Amino acid sequence: MFNCQNKETFGKARLAINNCSDNLIKSYDSLFVVMSNKFSPKDIDFDKSIKLNEDVDKFIDSIKQNDKCLYKSEELNTFVVILLLKQYKFHLQNYHQGYDLFSMCSGNAKYIIGKYLLLINKKSNDLEMLNSGYIVEFLNTTKAIKLNDSEKKLLDTVNKMEIELQKQQREEMQ
Repeated sequence: MFNCQNKETFGKARLAINNCSDNLIKSYDSLFVVMSNKFSPKDIDFDKSIKLNEDVDKFIDSIKQNDKCLYKSEELNTFVVILLLKQYKFHLQNYHQGYDLFSMCSGNAKYIIGKYLLLINKKSNDLEMLNSGYIVEFLNTTKAIKLNDSEKKLLDTVNKMEIELQKQQREEMQ
């Protein structure tokens, strides 16, 4: 968002809107795949994971500046869900459960979570919490996101992790 009182920011925002060329959009479309592959969560907190991946953090800053051009991009949507899926996988691997993304809603994570809420057609005040694991159910049930083979493999891995954790929990209860 920009502040209309700040003419410099307003000018940059207007310039970005006027420069929505096909080349700009195509260059981002190819970078979405590169940057989602590059993202490797290293912290329980989604925003900290993004910040620890400096290239991804800077890339999201760039996306935000060009949001008016990219908001309809299917590749942006895929980028958003892959980042969230990788964060959830990190949660499962290290803590054996998902965590509330609303508690991590700051910095560039706030932007990604906001984009995810748009994808699932929810507003933050519609939900008491947003578990990082909800991304799996969304990806397993939606046709809106087209995953490539490596992204499908990641989803399959996370599905298997969930099944294994559920199995372990049932065995511990017996």
